[in-house]
Amino acid sequence: MSEKEVELFDDIEEAEEHEPELTPEKISKAVVYGTDWTVETILSQLKRKNIDMPPFQRRDAWTKGRKSRYIESLMLRLPIPQIILAEKKDKPGSFLVLDGKQRLLSLIQFVGLDKESENNKFRLRGLEVLKDLNKKTFDELAADPDMARILNQFHNETIRSVVIRSWPSKSFLQMLFARLNSESLPLSPQELRQALFPGEFVKYIDQASRESPAIKTLLGISEPDRRMRDVEILVRYIAFSFFLTKHEGNLRKFLDTTCDLLNKDWQSKENTVKSQVEKFEKAVDIALEVFGEEGIGRKWDIEGYSERLNKAILDVQLFYFSDERIGTKSLKKKTKIREAFQGLCFESEDFRDSIEATTKSIKATVTRLSLWGTKLGDVLNLDFNIPKEDKHRIKFSGFWR
Repeated sequence: MSEKEVELFDDIEEAEEHEPELTPEKISKAVVYGTDWTVETILSQLKRKNIDMPPFQRRDAWTKGRKSRYIESLMLRLPIPQIILAEKKDKPGSFLVLDGKQRLLSLIQFVGLDKESENNKFRLRGLEVLKDLNKKTFDELAADPDMARILNQFHNETIRSVVIRSWPSKSFLQMLFARLNSESLPLSPQELRQALFPGEFVKYIDQASRESPAIKTLLGISEPDRRMRDVEILVRYIAFSFFLTKHEGNLRKFLDTTCDLLNKDWQSKENTVKSQVEKFEKAVDIALEVFGEEGIGRKWDIEGYSERLNKAILDVQLFYFSDERIGTKSLKKKTKIREAFQGLCFESEDFRDSIEATTKSIKATVTRLSLWGTKLGDVLNLDFNIPKEDKHRIKFSGFWR
């Protein structure tokens, strides 16, 4: 949806405004230097209020899980983003925060510096590596001798800090803040996947998504999507087509595994993958015939189809329509299929949960595939294999494709 994306708020005009007094000569007078402060040093600066974090700046934008994982990264000495500070003109050695507010706020709350906040000394949660630390507070860790090494690593870990001195005007800081927030864009999951799993399959699927008429129609684009969501749609389709029984409830791992396996087996799987991509194009054509551009891959409610694509719905629609028998018969019963899908969205709480809430789990994946597959089979009066859950794995009763 690159060309159709609508942000919740459009702040572009305000972000781009700056006073005409800013000239290259004035900007060049600002002194910018980097320093590596330890966590302990930064906490000391925060405690002494040398890094200014007034109450109005302490609104949470991060969940406790995200804060906890930031703390975990420091404990594990993983790379983290830098913070950017501007030295106050009227108080040398004291700093305003231009970038990194949520990271600093996480530190403040974890160690209990913010005495007035209800989030002070939160319990760690959602840690993916140091799982034994989940539900622990900083004070509980500090009182445990076995945690001394971990806390030492935490306090001694360095955080890259960029400090700006002698800045020419507040307009300069506003411009810098706008640039930092508008020009910093983290990698999307598929962009990262492309980097982590290079190979012939990934190279092919990138090119195939660029050339796919079906994807251009689905996303309403004429050029490749900037965030590689076009590639992700095709990778998801291939993953569900070839490796559904390998899905263990972690979608990221499922898609990563798909790329990894097909990169390694590209010589033997190339023709099969290309044939499946042709089926993808036909499956999208059939889904468009049945649901129309306004309905393909979209949730139905009392007000009609949602404006946004739902990847979970698109997965199940294309999963079945790519079967030639199902696709052919579906074109003859378009109205009944639309009515069946709308009824499922409207009447089945289980189906709604599987496409709205936890869409990535084994249970949710099987639920939406089995409920829609059963409905589709009833409408078409056709028998075909429908995925089932068996001991927390996805299985078929017979052969598939």
